[in-house]
Amino acid sequence: MKNNTDIIRRRIRGKGRGWVCTPKDFMDVAQHMTVNTILSRLAADNMIIRLDQGIYYYPAFHDKIGMLSPSSDKIARAIAARSGMRIFMTGAKATNMLGFSTQVEARVVYATNSPSRTKVVNGKTIQFQKTKVPILHDASNKINAFIQSFSYLGKRGIDSYVMQRAARLLSDQDFKDLKKVFPQIPAWMADIILKIQQVKDGQLRNAA
Repeated sequence: MKNNTDIIRRRIRGKGRGWVCTPKDFMDVAQHMTVNTILSRLAADNMIIRLDQGIYYYPAFHDKIGMLSPSSDKIARAIAARSGMRIFMTGAKATNMLGFSTQVEARVVYATNSPSRTKVVNGKTIQFQKTKVPILHDASNKINAFIQSFSYLGKRGIDSYVMQRAARLLSDQDFKDLKKVFPQIPAWMADIILKIQQVKDGQLRNAA
């Protein structure tokens, strides 16, 4: 047990202050029950803080403010890791990130393939929202961002500005990758992507 405790303690320190972890981060060290016991003891020794069942925080500190609160993003990713969920930015956030809209989502929301749920940890309310179009495990983050954004905007919301900007952002390889996931997305979205590729071809011809 002592050796396992030393390994877990060193790993926590190696990750640096501000890390939010779960027992799954140490399953290569010992069995689940043993890891839980060690983390509980480290929390009792005030090395880490228990934020919620199975979620621990290696606290970061500021010289004047004192202990800093863990970010919502780190907590959300720890919740996802603990429950086996895959999370991704929502369609609204992807739309803003890609420059299709200037609206900023005020809530802390993550897209997931799992059922929707709301979790409050350390005073932070985090929402997990089931997507209309699934997060694709065999696609890159960039491809998933476009798919979630298009799903959020809807067929009627993808205007000429969105299509022209998408045409500038997507590379030839991106279009090849998008076509690979056509069987997993709505037909209207596949049609939109083909139209965007035509817009890109037109942009290239005009630039030549």
